Amino acid sequence: MLATHEYANDLILFALIVDCGSFSKAAESAGITSSVVSKRIGRLEKSLGARLLYRTTRSLTLTESGQALYQQAKEIGAKVQEALYAVSERAKS
Repeated sequence: MLATHEYANDLILFALIVDCGSFSKAAESAGITSSVVSKRIGRLEKSLGARLLYRTTRSLTLTESGQALYQQAKEIGAKVQEALYAVSERAKS
């Protein structure tokens, strides 16, 4: 079982992959390697017991489970950004 912070990080990465359309573009955006992206998504899928993405060398497609999780993953990412911004703004004042 993953720790809560690992789930949050991997969910945010999952949403980034979907938004970018590929592991390599998501890796570049996140400043990590494609192999790290692949390992983290594999770890998330294993932990959830569900495949999230169908992947080929040319495309990514969300599975039903991936579709169900994607919007929630986006919301988690937005909430994290919102919280970080609020703390940053508070620290400035």
